[in-house]
Amino acid sequence: MTKTLSRGLALGLALFLGAPALRAGEDFVLRTEVFEDVSGTRTFAEVLRFSPTPYTGILNRGYRSSAFWIRVTLKMPAAAREGVLRVRPQYLDEIALFDPVHPEAPPVLGGDRHAPPPNAPSSLFHAWTVPIPRDGCQYWLRIRGTSAITVDVQALTREDASHVEQDVGFLYALYLSFLACAIVWAAFTYFAHRDGLVGIFMVQQLCTAVQFLLVFGFVRHSFPGYADSGVLDFVTNGFILALTLTGLWFHLALLRLHRASRWGLLLIVFAMACFVPEMALLMKGRVREALHLNMGLATLVGPLL
Repeated sequence: MTKTLSRGLALGLALFLGAPALRAGEDFVLRTEVFEDVSGTRTFAEVLRFSPTPYTGILNRGYRSSAFWIRVTLKMPAAAREGVLRVRPQYLDEIALFDPVHPEAPPVLGGDRHAPPPNAPSSLFHAWTVPIPRDGCQYWLRIRGTSAITVDVQALTREDASHVEQDVGFLYALYLSFLACAIVWAAFTYFAHRDGLVGIFMVQQLCTAVQFLLVFGFVRHSFPGYADSGVLDFVTNGFILALTLTGLWFHLALLRLHRASRWGLLLIVFAMACFVPEMALLMKGRVREALHLNMGLATLVGPLL
């Protein structure tokens, strides 16, 4: 039963990771450039006076308090009068969309700390419908975040965006169904045999499922009002920390069964105890420090697991 479940989970994960390439849609982003505002306080008018640095692919800047301004040049098909500008990943805290044609207009806000705009396309990602003149155009995005800054920008036609959204929704549902199978199996096994290790595994998989729903946009999409209040962001970060804690708990119990090194076990216990100061930092609003500490401990303990 366990081997069958493991093989099923591995197959589901392979489908989940590989299938998006089947129908990704044509990306009409012609060029992306970035300007780092270290102070995080510059206005759009000030940023327009600087020359951003070109980059290709995914922007990756790690844990920084800077605001990153991305200039996106679009060239849509001649028949398209509007497109869908999509930003990933879903856990970015704040995204502000600026139109240089109307520099005085207030930005359109997105990110997991803001509810989607009323006219935004229905999406698990951060997405805006933008007009596209015949000769192309440019838009600016200001990105701020407390987690690692990783940004992928795409421009799709409405039809492609709809197809991609359907595919991604299906794959996410597939992954969640495998998690559900693992949780149900663990629950039956635990209550039938009172196996402590299986019980911990069940808790870990529950945390994984809830964290997935939070991080990948399901909860924000279903309950947008909680994004503006900050509750959703706090709960999401709390479950990120809790997922690390439950993962360490599971491996601690597993290694104890195999009589692992005492010092290795003590290191895992120490990492688990750091959940308390991490939550304290989170409750004080020092989210970046809490997540950075969590990532550092996971990296430190990782080779033991």
